[in-house]
Amino acid sequence: MKPAESFVNQPIRSLQTKLRIIASIEQNQLNVMPDGIFGPQTAAAVRSFQRRQGLNPTGNVDLDTHLRIVQEYERAYVEAKKAQPVQINLDPGQTIRRGEQNYHIYLVQSMLTVLNILDPTIPAPPHTGRLDPQTSESVARFQTAAGLPPTGEIDKRTWKDLALYYALAADQLENRSEL
Repeated sequence: MKPAESFVNQPIRSLQTKLRIIASIEQNQLNVMPDGIFGPQTAAAVRSFQRRQGLNPTGNVDLDTHLRIVQEYERAYVEAKKAQPVQINLDPGQTIRRGEQNYHIYLVQSMLTVLNILDPTIPAPPHTGRLDPQTSESVARFQTAAGLPPTGEIDKRTWKDLALYYALAADQLENRSEL
């Protein structure tokens, strides 16, 4: 366990960190460096926050100011943080077969729809969550284009290649700005 002195000024550093995250998405919020010292810069950042929130800009952190900072921080944190990549792990040897319903198939169908924009030979399937005949045909066409055996089923290798090709296609489409 950390010694008690290592927790000195942590509430202030926490406040400063929250204000910094808020400032990363709010242009009118004064930024502050989290140093653990409630000095003039921190007071100015608190006043900036209070003015934006319609509170009395005292620079002091009362309960209302604190609660609003926490609420605004939670919203800002979600916006400022990078989205986590979606990682689908099929069990070793697992294959999603024709006719099966699986929530991962919604992702597969969406990725195939994006791939269809760049390669019309890969049909855009309906979004059913089932490896229905149209989705299976789209998967088989993708597998052929990727140099995989065209089984029309989803195994680990198909999933990995589909995820890779999707990321490349999405980047290419984003750079084209034609959506």
